[in-house]
Amino acid sequence: VTSTNTMGSSGKSTGYELTELSRAYYVFKANGFAVAIASPLGGKPPVVIDDDDMGKFDHAFLNDSIAQYKTSHTIAMKDVVAEEYQAVFFVGGKGAMFDFPDNKAIQSLVRDYYQSGKVIGAVCHGPAALVNVTLDTGRPLIENKKVSGFTNKEELFLIPDAKTIFPFLLQDKLAAQGAQFNEGAMYLEKISQDKNLVTGQNPWSTWLLAETMITQLGYTPKYR
Repeated sequence: VTSTNTMGSSGKSTGYELTELSRAYYVFKANGFAVAIASPLGGKPPVVIDDDDMGKFDHAFLNDSIAQYKTSHTIAMKDVVAEEYQAVFFVGGKGAMFDFPDNKAIQSLVRDYYQSGKVIGAVCHGPAALVNVTLDTGRPLIENKKVSGFTNKEELFLIPDAKTIFPFLLQDKLAAQGAQFNEGAMYLEKISQDKNLVTGQNPWSTWLLAETMITQLGYTPKYR
């Protein structure tokens, strides 16, 4: 999850999207996986709670003492022991646009996971973690990969001046790196899978994205 609490110099508050963490967390837990939570800075990251989008599972997360301990004591990315995990999932939230793209620990982990066949997932603004990753071949990770993420239409609908607030628009940046951007309808579930890379367009893509990661790991997700 992101550690960034404001959108650049705009003064607007931000953080990670609770629903994108809670939904994936419970899908992974229900399927028998242990989950660790990390952030660029470690500690307690800022969170965005959208009351209009909250369901009982999201409220459950806020009342889950183990989940809340993990979100209040996240591991700093530089301290993550990558070998201990089978997969990584990048939660969205607009803060990710600022501290995911240039984080060297994120880039190193993503490069190593992708090249070794481990599963990488990212939803909404989470694919910002992928935009500056270069493989050992010298080519961008996402070049010629089928990828989904928060679209320009979705971004500009919510924040008309997004082009001046963010360092880039996610869809534009992914496409500029050679990705085959797979755009679905606004605010409806849409995921893309390219081998061990699984990406989703928006918060409503989180459940299926997490289940697709589990399938790629070699297991059959439990019925939702």
